Amino acid sequence: SSSLLRSSIDGSDRLSDTMSGASSDEKKAEDGPLEKDKDASSEKKQEQELSAEDQALVEGLELAVERLQESDAGVQRLALDHLVKEVRAATSSMTSVPKPLKFLRPHYDTLKTVFDPDEFPLKIKKKDDEDDEEKKTNGATKPESSAPAKESVVPSRVAPENKAALADLLAVLAMTMSTPGTREMLSFKQRGTKELGSWGHEFVRSLAGEIGEEYAKDPRQDLLDLVDDVVPFHLQHNAEAEAVDLLMETSQLRKFESLVERKLVHEHNYRRICLYLTRCAQYMPDPDDLVELFEAAFFVYKKMNQFPDALRVALAFPPGPGDDDDLDLDDEDLALNDDDQGAPTSSSSSRKNRLRQLFDEAPLPVKKQMALIVGRHGLSKFEYEDDPEVNELLGNNRLSTYFKALVKDLDVEEAKTPEDIYKSHLGDTYSSVTASNGARAAQRADSARANLSATFVNGLVNCGYGSDKLMTVDGNEWLYKNKDHGMLSAAASLGLVLLWDVEDGLTKIDKFLHSTDDNVRAGACLAVGVVSANVRHEADPPIALLPEYLEGDEVSPIIQVAAIEALGIAYAGCARDDAKDLLAPFAQSSADMTLASFAALALGEIYVGTCDHEVAAIILQRLMETADVDLDTPAAKFLALGLALVYLGSMDKADATLEALKTIDHEIGRYASVALEGLAYAGTGNVLKIQRMLHICAERLGAEQRGTKEAKGENSSSSDGGAAGGAGAGTNATTNATNTAAGVEESKAQTDDAHQPKESLQPSHHHHQSVAVLGISLVCAADDVGSDMALRTFDHLLHYGEPAVRRAVPLALAMLKVGNPEYAVVDAMSRLTHDADAEVALNAIFGLGLLSCGTNNSRVAGLLRQLAEHSRDPNNLFVVRLAQGLLHLGKGLLGVSPFHSDRFLVNKPSMAGLVVVVHAALDMKHTLLDKLHFLLFHIAPAIMPRFLVTVDADTLELKPASVRVGQAVETVGQAGKPKSITGFQTHSTPVLLGVGDRAELANDDFLPLSTTLEGVVLLEPNPDAEDKPDDDNNDTSQ
Repeated sequence: SSSLLRSSIDGSDRLSDTMSGASSDEKKAEDGPLEKDKDASSEKKQEQELSAEDQALVEGLELAVERLQESDAGVQRLALDHLVKEVRAATSSMTSVPKPLKFLRPHYDTLKTVFDPDEFPLKIKKKDDEDDEEKKTNGATKPESSAPAKESVVPSRVAPENKAALADLLAVLAMTMSTPGTREMLSFKQRGTKELGSWGHEFVRSLAGEIGEEYAKDPRQDLLDLVDDVVPFHLQHNAEAEAVDLLMETSQLRKFESLVERKLVHEHNYRRICLYLTRCAQYMPDPDDLVELFEAAFFVYKKMNQFPDALRVALAFPPGPGDDDDLDLDDEDLALNDDDQGAPTSSSSSRKNRLRQLFDEAPLPVKKQMALIVGRHGLSKFEYEDDPEVNELLGNNRLSTYFKALVKDLDVEEAKTPEDIYKSHLGDTYSSVTASNGARAAQRADSARANLSATFVNGLVNCGYGSDKLMTVDGNEWLYKNKDHGMLSAAASLGLVLLWDVEDGLTKIDKFLHSTDDNVRAGACLAVGVVSANVRHEADPPIALLPEYLEGDEVSPIIQVAAIEALGIAYAGCARDDAKDLLAPFAQSSADMTLASFAALALGEIYVGTCDHEVAAIILQRLMETADVDLDTPAAKFLALGLALVYLGSMDKADATLEALKTIDHEIGRYASVALEGLAYAGTGNVLKIQRMLHICAERLGAEQRGTKEAKGENSSSSDGGAAGGAGAGTNATTNATNTAAGVEESKAQTDDAHQPKESLQPSHHHHQSVAVLGISLVCAADDVGSDMALRTFDHLLHYGEPAVRRAVPLALAMLKVGNPEYAVVDAMSRLTHDADAEVALNAIFGLGLLSCGTNNSRVAGLLRQLAEHSRDPNNLFVVRLAQGLLHLGKGLLGVSPFHSDRFLVNKPSMAGLVVVVHAALDMKHTLLDKLHFLLFHIAPAIMPRFLVTVDADTLELKPASVRVGQAVETVGQAGKPKSITGFQTHSTPVLLGVGDRAELANDDFLPLSTTLEGVVLLEPNPDAEDKPDDDNNDTSQ
């Protein structure tokens, strides 16, 4: 009974609580406005309960504001001094507003009225009236206030002699009190004094931001006058980044001339300024702004006598309006600009002009260092005939010597065989032995293909070493183990083995030039071009030997093709007019589409990135005049690629050619447009171009374009297929259903590759979308942030993209991270090697080779070895072997990354070679897996040692030095002297450098002539080294 009683009491209590809660809620709902006002008034009273110190501060500020409204100028001055003193002396934590600014907020409008009653009429009375009316409507009574009632009298105007000081005070208050977008801070500061520093750095930064916003809206001279005050303040207080930002926002980078003259830019801060300028280049979409930025950096470096750094900036300029036309300026034209030491101008001189100025002014040892940098950037038409030794370094004639010195130092001189790379003996389990037996059976069934893959592996692994165990031995047995077109690549592989050693290489190649077999002679011609890649020899052997193999009716077409390709590889980036005269007739009028396409490709490589109008016109005219049947051939896309290479890195200078390509009705026109646009903005990080490429990738092809099997029974008038395929189907598009995908006739049933699916024979089937995927990786390649974002984008394309898009993603990943096998990318590529789509799998295998090219990465080596053991398809096995050869390129001492100088510069011939190889891999079944496998030799211009070699500045002999090698750390915008590497190890040169590695000298014994330690660096003795004998120990112990 007691428990029942307790439960009933508890239940009644809960019921009463519920009812009382409901009644209280109803009461609150009825009296809501009154309760809210009471809460607000209580909060206001709590705010008014200040400490004695704060109360004194409030009273002092209010009294000063009151005295400022009087008419006596002296009293106004005293009041102003008190306000200024309190504001300047205010301190606060990181999360609170300074108390004087907080307490002056209610008086901001009053102070503005005192400053100018006409411009800022008093609104206090009106606001109080509105508050009273609002409170009356809410049923609330006006709370009593201890403060006196505000008067409606208009304050007196401040005296003229005090107006500037009040304007300064108002500018500071406006930093936190003004309405966003009104830019009152800037308005008051323009009417105040020129004093900046006393208000603090945050005030100056905020002021600079409003100057930039106002200048973008209304560029006025008074704003530039203020810029002249703000920029020196920033430079004097180690805020170089803010100074550069303001100059860029107001387009006043030319002011660096006066800043240098006034010693505001000096030896202690110019490196931070120029580093920030060059890093900002990635975010300059307008080419004119980019040129102005580079002009400023070039000018500062040159004024500080930092000629190697100025040279790098000069090489980074986008092609100018005269870079393709005035490369032959005479000495009188160059002398006109020798005295141009003034501010940078928008009418930039040609690249050759800038280089010539630097070489003329620099001391001899620095000239040698600059020549090595120019040689690493790729061959060009620039020569320095005043000094034969410098000209020799410009032509990379010592590259082979330095590389072999590295080989000897690392003790890897012994040549390797393909089996040393395959390591078939490592598969010791029963399953792997069974699988490897199956692979060997596949090789025996296609022994010519196996020998061809071994040829490529041998050439890539022993690249640049000068000897191997297959081609340089006596007897030439290996050459004749290949047959037909395989002999071409076998002979040409000799060029890779002897790479850069022109004199010794030509002696060993010469005997094959006189062979009776056309394929061997063709391979020897190609070897002449490969061995001369990236080297300009005084004898100029390619142009001396190859023309005789281009002319004459008795010359076989295969020899002509090889000689054309050899000229393109040997003179990549040189803009040689004599080579153009040889190749132009083939590109213009050759009846053989293969000859015409490869001639156009060679022209594109020779004039890569020059925007040469004559070469572009030749290729464009051939595209317009060629019949659709010829444009359907697999080689036709290299005609379009040659045109695109001419505009590599040219940005908006390719717009006119893009418009001309729209007149081509065939799908090859769209292929050329996408390739041209991607290459024109390669390395720029332009977000708009990435979006355009994504739009192309997102196009959904019609059923006809997904494959001819589904389309054979459908009508040829699919609107989806027409939209995705381009501009119409041509005159023969109505003959059968398979002609409707993009206006491509399938009248080539007699082709030798009839066993391949017909849809893969059509460039129009998917290649423009594949090229768009490659375009994304090209645009993002130089930007670390963009590269990471592109990785996620490619993941989406793999899940939701068309087959054509998916097939290009592995190659795009490889281009994005070439020579840098990051774990996540390798893992993604490994999964793609087992994709259900055979083309995706082949491209992923080849992409693994490019991704890890020259790194000897053990994880990738294991993956490729497993793929080889379990391969049943000869094509798969061939591509695996190519990937293994690329992985072990030069036994791990060479790389193909086109970026150098801390990834600031792009080697255009190197980029062109990579692009050609990747485009060939897009249609692998008709190029690398067919008779065009020699296209792989286009990688030769991209091959460079990934070393750091230190040499004596006078003798150019090797000089070992102690260096620290670690992971590069970004230091842009950081104050002081931050560490540029982390996780370093100390070595003695020569040393190897990875893609993300950076080196610095470990002691002060020598002075490097280049601030970026990579490649070949010249050293001079440090005269002050004896004064610091313990620096070495202190540095290496970190």
